[in-house]
Amino acid sequence: MTTYEGSGAMDRFYRKRGDSLYMCYIETDDVFAMQARLEANHLRYSPGEGRPDGTNLFIHPQALFGMLMGVSKTMYGWAWSGHPELAGAPWGPAT
Repeated sequence: MTTYEGSGAMDRFYRKRGDSLYMCYIETDDVFAMQARLEANHLRYSPGEGRPDGTNLFIHPQALFGMLMGVSKTMYGWAWSGHPELAGAPWGPAT
């Protein structure tokens, strides 16, 4: 991914650390279970804004030694990735 000048999180990260891994994404069948494990271990996370409960969250870099990790319900990430045709039911477009 290419960064552009701005005031967003990716730009701040780039200015501080230069070229490096900013973020990764994983999938799980149970986002709520992941959330419960994070809470049980007192690790910071944020729910995905503007997305249905149980479909997305972000694990704070403080919990992962500086890397931001997105967590998506299995196949849900494709619904907003720019390739919704790859999302499985019920997330993908009707066929």
